[in-house]
Amino acid sequence: MQHDAFRELLSSNDPDLNARAIGIYRERYAKLGLYENSVYPGVAEGLAALTEAGATLFVATSKPQVFARAIIDHFGLAPYFRTVYGSELDGARSNKGDLIAAHGRMAQQARALAKSRNGQEKTQ
Repeated sequence: MQHDAFRELLSSNDPDLNARAIGIYRERYAKLGLYENSVYPGVAEGLAALTEAGATLFVATSKPQVFARAIIDHFGLAPYFRTVYGSELDGARSNKGDLIAAHGRMAQQARALAKSRNGQEKTQ
């Protein structure tokens, strides 16, 4: 998604220009931008309540995973999430639907493997 956004903003299909723009953006974002976010009031309390109620929480974002993890860590929200799923810096899995589908398949395969290792019937 970010790659497409820069092509549109720059009105250019030049891959070198696009790569340079993304590099400049990410350099600033990694140092400052990810800390310019804020958590809406009540979110931490809501996450705590869900966790205490036994919910297993995940993050699925089109944001690069490395940045998403840093943001969640910075704002002290990491204890509420089992894991963070995000895109890769090369743009892979930047579509949330693709991201969720890919990790959903992995989760299903992991559950099937766990069941088969526990002597239970393997599910398809």
